Amino acid sequence: MKNYISVNAKYSKGSNITNISDHNDRTSDIDYLLDDDDIQYQNQDAIYSQNSENLGGSAKSFSQTLNLKQSFKKLQTKKTNILKQKYNYKHNKNENEIVEMVVGLSEDQARKYLDDGVDLMAGFDKLSQNIQKKYGFEKMGISLHLDEGHVDKNGDVKLNVHAHLTFFNFDFDKNKTVLRNMKKKDWEDIQTLAQTSFQSMGLNFKRGESKGITKKEHLEKNDYVITKQEQELKNILSILDTKENELKTLYTTLNTQKNLLKDIIKDVDKNSSLYKVLKTNIKNLQIQEKATRLEYKNLKNDLQNKKDELKIVDENIENQDSWLQDTKKGLKDFLNAHTTKSNDKYTINNINNFYNELVDLSLYLSKFDLKLEELDKLKDNNIILFDKLNNITNTDNKNVEYIKILENNLGVSKNNNNILVKNNEDLIDENYKLKSFLSNKNLENDYDKFTKELQKEDIDNVRDMG
Repeated sequence: MKNYISVNAKYSKGSNITNISDHNDRTSDIDYLLDDDDIQYQNQDAIYSQNSENLGGSAKSFSQTLNLKQSFKKLQTKKTNILKQKYNYKHNKNENEIVEMVVGLSEDQARKYLDDGVDLMAGFDKLSQNIQKKYGFEKMGISLHLDEGHVDKNGDVKLNVHAHLTFFNFDFDKNKTVLRNMKKKDWEDIQTLAQTSFQSMGLNFKRGESKGITKKEHLEKNDYVITKQEQELKNILSILDTKENELKTLYTTLNTQKNLLKDIIKDVDKNSSLYKVLKTNIKNLQIQEKATRLEYKNLKNDLQNKKDELKIVDENIENQDSWLQDTKKGLKDFLNAHTTKSNDKYTINNINNFYNELVDLSLYLSKFDLKLEELDKLKDNNIILFDKLNNITNTDNKNVEYIKILENNLGVSKNNNNILVKNNEDLIDENYKLKSFLSNKNLENDYDKFTKELQKEDIDNVRDMG
């Protein structure tokens, strides 16, 4: 039965704490989780109480109120206050303040313990304590994930059992950052520390292969995230393009309806109630049309801005790929130019030339960290961009509902107008019949006298009310 344990570490800036927290507690959307029916064990999370003694995995060492973001903020403030007392410290947003250690466990052994009700969190807690004790990183939290994996061709669920151990990059005993002093040997030793920590808690796991902080994996992950976000942005832009056309169709419909009512009102008596109703409807349609045109204009401008930003994303991805390809080719050309292969062995042709050009090549490759920084910034910008597009999508969903309401109102308004026009025609017809009747019976003078008396009564009633 396989029973390995391995630790892979990565670091990031403080601005990434929200993404880390959302990923760990599963509040963000993750597309590689198992289906609910295939999840057999529950994830576990724990945030460390600050300034408290740890009790060997006891729940008393964990906070019941803090979340990861709150814990980070408190530690960041504490660090800032300490350093300000020592010198004129100003927080640098580019500092790598977070260290995550992803601790992977062999599925076979992990399943055995889980099925037997053994608490794996005790091992992760012990490892966190030992890492802080030996290296100085301030432990923040543990997130044990048991919902990742896949279903194989036989229908069996294969788990990716791992936990995220999150640390703050500061030693509060020595009042200094830790990461910059870590050596390759330290990261290799953490593999052994993982083994001994778990075994001290009665959990039989043995160290796996050391990867340390692998910048290659970090780069590949950023490329994956950026490319995935790029496709998501394209999908959203496609949807917004459709909604943009719908808004344009709506304000065109409103304009047509408004003009139709304007044609109808030309033949309506200005003193009639029908005229007043039509006038009100025309005004409402003008207001709705103006608002819809403005909404359309704003959405169109936003869409163009997002398309421009997406173009920049595409160019940056292309540049990163080109840089990597150039680097690989440059290394290959360098070795071919300065070495000769004989009997499966390589010899350097000219040691002085080899050394001088190797220095130049090293300076070029030293830009690797800068490339990673560019990728980090690009990733952050894409997350912000994605949030903005989500907000536009939410606003646009409201517009769709608004469109439906307007379309319903337009239908009602159109039906009402048709009824009013027909009623007006009926009234005109009845009025003609009434005049014909009065004329035939020689009652026109009596009718005029009757209407004048009604008008006089109305005037007297108004006076009495005054």
